[in-house]
Amino acid sequence: MKKITIKDIAKAMGYSIGTISKALSNSHEISPVTKVEIQKFANEHGYQSNQYAKLLRKGRTNIIGMIVPSIGNPFSHRFSKALKERCQKRLIT
Repeated sequence: MKKITIKDIAKAMGYSIGTISKALSNSHEISPVTKVEIQKFANEHGYQSNQYAKLLRKGRTNIIGMIVPSIGNPFSHRFSKALKERCQKRLIT
């Protein structure tokens, strides 16, 4: 089953993509009646927002990519584990 998108909701309901986005974000710019109508439609059709897209739009993903020569290399494993622990400590403090 194909995931429904904001564009699909906009097309089906006759609203602009911006209106759908604002309604799903619970913006004060959209009337309460329209918000409820759009949110109900989205829920009934299984809409789920794309969290990665939101993070990329904000310009901050908190994701680090790492390329290692061999996953079985003990150094790569220790290094990635240490990096993960260091990043977690920075997020907590």
